[in-house]
Amino acid sequence: MPAWLIPAIATGVSSLVKGGLGAKQMSLANKINPQWDDSAVNKRLGMANNLFNARMFGAEALERNIARSQANQLGNIERMATDASQALALAQGSQATADQAFQDLQIKEAQNKYNLLDNLNNAYAAKNQNMQQKFAMETAAKNQLRQAGVGNLYGAITDLASGAIMGQQAGWFGKKPPMGNFWEQEQYA
Repeated sequence: MPAWLIPAIATGVSSLVKGGLGAKQMSLANKINPQWDDSAVNKRLGMANNLFNARMFGAEALERNIARSQANQLGNIERMATDASQALALAQGSQATADQAFQDLQIKEAQNKYNLLDNLNNAYAAKNQNMQQKFAMETAAKNQLRQAGVGNLYGAITDLASGAIMGQQAGWFGKKPPMGNFWEQEQYA
């Protein structure tokens, strides 16, 4: 085997390897499709949304207890009152107590709703942050694979050109070019 053939074979093999590697990297880069979905974050968001849209835990029981307490008081008033004016005065006091209890319940529910809104906003923020991080990482990986693939494809073309130049100088393509300054040799075409 002539000595000039070894570098030509080496550049040809290098070109094939780099070309195949570059094509594989470009193929892998095209398969990366940034996803926007994360089940754990979606579960948290769903739970926060359900809690926000539901009534405060225990509010129905508190309402029933207030109404039951008022009914018991009114029943006691009817049994114990000696005249109508006394019954009306006690019933009015009982109604005021029940109204105050309902108002306190409304305030508790409003405070609970604000806390749940904060929880819901945090869940949305976590979802957005997670989506942005995931998208950024997958996009970066895709871009790195593409850059490596283009670099390897360019290296393959460079190796092919280098091999062709070595082949021309070895006389593979017909007339062997003269050595020396190319511009001074007019007879070479």
